[in-house]
Amino acid sequence: MTLVGSTLDLNDVLNRAINCAKEVMNAEAASVMLIDPSTGGLFFKQASGAACDKIKEVRIPKGHGIAGWVAENGEPAVVEDARKDPRFFRNADDKTGFITKSILAVPLKVRDRIIGVAEVINKQDGNFSESDLPLFSAYASLAAVAIENAKMHHQLLEQELLSRELDISRQIQDALQGPEYASLGLTRFNAVSIPARSVGGDFYDWVELGDGRVLITIGDVSGKGIPAALLMSNTISRFRAEAARLVEPNEILSMLNSVLAKESRRGLFVTLFTMLLEPDGHLHYSNAGHQTPLYLSKNGYVELSKAGGPPLGIVPEFKYEQAYTTLSEGDTVVVYTDGVTEAVNPKGEFYGFERLKEKISALQKEAETISQRIREDVENFESGRERTDDLTVVVVHRTHSAETLVKKYERLSPDDLAENRATLDAYLIGLDVEEKVRSSIVLAVDEALTNVIRHAYKGNGGPAEVKYSATRNQLLIEIRDSGCGDVPQIPIEERTEIKPGGLGLVILKKVMDEVSFNSIENGGCLLKMKKTLEHNRETS
Repeated sequence: MTLVGSTLDLNDVLNRAINCAKEVMNAEAASVMLIDPSTGGLFFKQASGAACDKIKEVRIPKGHGIAGWVAENGEPAVVEDARKDPRFFRNADDKTGFITKSILAVPLKVRDRIIGVAEVINKQDGNFSESDLPLFSAYASLAAVAIENAKMHHQLLEQELLSRELDISRQIQDALQGPEYASLGLTRFNAVSIPARSVGGDFYDWVELGDGRVLITIGDVSGKGIPAALLMSNTISRFRAEAARLVEPNEILSMLNSVLAKESRRGLFVTLFTMLLEPDGHLHYSNAGHQTPLYLSKNGYVELSKAGGPPLGIVPEFKYEQAYTTLSEGDTVVVYTDGVTEAVNPKGEFYGFERLKEKISALQKEAETISQRIREDVENFESGRERTDDLTVVVVHRTHSAETLVKKYERLSPDDLAENRATLDAYLIGLDVEEKVRSSIVLAVDEALTNVIRHAYKGNGGPAEVKYSATRNQLLIEIRDSGCGDVPQIPIEERTEIKPGGLGLVILKKVMDEVSFNSIENGGCLLKMKKTLEHNRETS
């Protein structure tokens, strides 16, 4: 009997079970039938004997045959002459050509639940009798447990495989999303996207086109889960391909709609808002059935045109329209999916449009935090209630040329340095700082961040915040870390040549007018640097 429970592969368990039964009971044939949950009938999962291959094609309706009676009543059956028993199911013999004489059938039970029937046929040294029941019932009890364990093991493996596939899908989907933070010239971008399930149908992107122009989009695929995620991946990939070729938002939407209308299945569609922002703040935008963005200027909310058309994938060959406006310095555009406004708290109340507007207004001076702060506010509002829809927020803010810029890193590493160099250079361009001075400032900050990685975090990286702020004639840079290194000492020695790599504090002193280090409460360090600015031209 130990052979029955020595493996967790279901087919192997069943094969050993019937071979063991046939041998132990000295029978011509043996079989294991399992209950079909959808019909309640029995099907032959495994069989041995002369007609084992053909018998697997037979289905026994619920309550039919001797096996059906056993499954329905939960009692064993000993039949010395099967053909004289009115319960006998002749279809099996007719289909296989096998001649059934005597039958011993017992229910397969697991915790008082019947999962099938074990059966041996035609005892080779006579007929089955009541005296055969104890041995075969004991065998069936062990076999039922082994079968159930194997089924559970199989289900767990399938669940683990599905979990791994979902995890890989989520990683792929995350990689397809645009950046959480980006900047170009005076344009600042931040975004957040949280799926309701492991994978979702919301997406966003930031695509730099050159010459200071950037294309920004946000979309919401109808439905949730794997089908929505697949359509999301397809849409964002095609968006990037069309962005490189067509540029204008309405042309991109028209092309995407034509493709999706032909390919979309199961009634899925996509709402999409796309905008093209130029260096001077001129904005082109088109809306394919998405929520109208909130446009907050210094004088309050401005209503945007609903130019565009229906969601993508519904009306073939539809030609989308677009509208235009200009973002002034300090203006903010917030685009979101309905997972924000339709979030529900335990009382059944919706987060709502007005609450969203109030939150954005309160954060207008902290535009770089809006997406994350909205996410936090929605989660607090939900109070642990399960989210039913994906949540995505995209924020586009046009800074003042002397506005503060904050970059936060959860784990500052060498991979972040290139992005910071580009961000700082764009910021200094916005301040109209001449190229030579820009290059030296960027180099100094790069050295400072390298020192944070090497010394504050011993090369392993860690949290850091970089803050740039400017008045008309002065730039202030603050770098905070949470490391445990000693506060550095400013060197006295002078160097005349400025080169990257290893000079660290010497470069800071050479480039900047003022440099200071201070310890802070969390055990980290605050580096402050000031630089008098030289402009290419007068700024207002």
